[in-house]
Amino acid sequence: MIKKLKSHFLNWKFLIGLFISFYFCYIVFKDFDFINFYNTIFNLNYIYIILAFIILIFSVFLRSLRWQLLLKDEKNIPVKSLFELELIGYFGNNILPLRFGEVLRSYFLSAKYNIDIAKVFGSILLERVLDVLGLVIIILLFILPNLKELFFLNFDLSLMLMILLVVVVSISISIYFSKDKIKYSGENRFIQFLIDIFNGYSSLNVNNIYKILIYTISIWFCYWMIVYFVQYSIKLDISVLDSLVILVVSTIAFAIPSLPGGIGVFEYGVNFSLRLLDMNENVDFGILLHSITFIPYTLIGGYFYIKYYFINLDDK
Repeated sequence: MIKKLKSHFLNWKFLIGLFISFYFCYIVFKDFDFINFYNTIFNLNYIYIILAFIILIFSVFLRSLRWQLLLKDEKNIPVKSLFELELIGYFGNNILPLRFGEVLRSYFLSAKYNIDIAKVFGSILLERVLDVLGLVIIILLFILPNLKELFFLNFDLSLMLMILLVVVVSISISIYFSKDKIKYSGENRFIQFLIDIFNGYSSLNVNNIYKILIYTISIWFCYWMIVYFVQYSIKLDISVLDSLVILVVSTIAFAIPSLPGGIGVFEYGVNFSLRLLDMNENVDFGILLHSITFIPYTLIGGYFYIKYYFINLDDK
């Protein structure tokens, strides 16, 4: 176990992420006012914080429903189990480097329901592709038509269309191969592992694509409303559309290699989006918005991790 922890925490990718997080933390927090932050927390409208929390949990439930569709060719896995595993994944991503939470939830699902772990991992890869697709669709529908109003004129439209093309082609390939999964009769374990990943990825087909897309877009709408309610709780007077810009930019920033949980880079992404919108930076808002997801994911996901680690693996 110690060797495994060393291999993760002394990995060069983790060390680079550590440096990047410290760099952005320095930029964001160098003029941080603790007294002002305390006053912000003390004067919060907690009704909107509670609403944001409820929407956050509902978004995990939607993810569970979508994941069940992606695993439709396997055993009839209860949504309850997938809900718990989604939270375990978030917990792992928040405390372990290199998004190790995805490996955790893959392992627990594979062990509990006796499913090939490569197929599970394939479904998780497809989740990520769908997340990108959902975000691109929302950008196309709500941000592009309002570029002038959002002071977002320098956005590279050609790059966005290229991303959309890649996502559409990837999903099209999945649908094409969904009826006839690749079969391999050789003994090369690496080749079999890659094929199992693809077969998990190919679970998307014409019979479930519409439900999956609805779930995907609904998940992003949940995230959008979380941003809006959190800013409303501290009376920033940010519009619904501006909240979407903050969501998009902070999501892109979150993809930058960093410490587990995106510490530093997320807050910087929020401040950068506020500057794009010609607003004053607000570190308190970035910290609060990050905390709304980080704390529940870590605490609730940690509880389910303990539950699965000590109880559920033998409970078939």
